[in-house]
Amino acid sequence: MLEIKSNEKYKIIKIKYDFVYIFICRLKKENNEDIHVYQHKKAYEMLRKILEKYFGYTNVIIIKDANGKPILANIDEICFSISHKDFYIIIAISNLNVGIDIETYHNNNDNIPKKFFSLNEQSYINTDDNCQERFYEIWTKKEAYIKATNNYNFFSMNKFDTFDKTIINNFFTFKTNEYIFSLYIDKY
Repeated sequence: MLEIKSNEKYKIIKIKYDFVYIFICRLKKENNEDIHVYQHKKAYEMLRKILEKYFGYTNVIIIKDANGKPILANIDEICFSISHKDFYIIIAISNLNVGIDIETYHNNNDNIPKKFFSLNEQSYINTDDNCQERFYEIWTKKEAYIKATNNYNFFSMNKFDTFDKTIINNFFTFKTNEYIFSLYIDKY
């Protein structure tokens, strides 16, 4: 069940499974800074503010683990995942390993499914008139899975199938006219 709340800055989507919160923010470009640097800086600024305002954590220390995944050094009971695309930032916070990915719709490279998607996923994309939306559904699921499971071998994306019965129920995908995002909760 979803509970959607809004305030002046964030659209908050609370997924009622254990403890998962998703925060979405649309940025306004404030200066001439490189967009990727700006997104990264704002995402971690937003994470710190959210952890303080909604969870009561101050003096948050963020480090990278051995695989390069950002983690909270001083808060063991919280896991998070961040994604950003264009002017959107999305953050998932949970007590479970969690991964999230957001994409805005644009033309994709036709070679990507052949390189990174299983045959089952390629078939799913090509059996519908809305193959663009299906492409981004699979892409965001794969990115979310990699983040949650801490398997950052990008080139092994075609080695797992998002329709696999052992993981398919751990995905949640949300679509709007502007963006699509997928969440993976590593329940087991």
